[in-house]
Amino acid sequence: MASQEGCSTNMAPLFTGTNYAFWKVRMETYLMSLGVEVWVVVMIGYGEPKETNSEKDVKLNVIANEKAMIALLSGLCESEFIKVMHFETTKDI
Repeated sequence: MASQEGCSTNMAPLFTGTNYAFWKVRMETYLMSLGVEVWVVVMIGYGEPKETNSEKDVKLNVIANEKAMIALLSGLCESEFIKVMHFETTKDI
């Protein structure tokens, strides 16, 4: 077997349009594995930065939203992807 050193085999679970309950549990676990901030932005939603937020907090929030979006979009077959591709936040997806 070839060495896979440095390669991630941890991919988002694929939703094909059937068995949503099974996919949902797997996707929640996958998103949590990306970091608590990613899970929080999915559950609470991405909010526009407030003036009181530090630049670092704003950047972390944007990064968390982008990580969650790529995970969710990567976990959809083409027919499901088309339904949500126009959304701009994880909460909307």
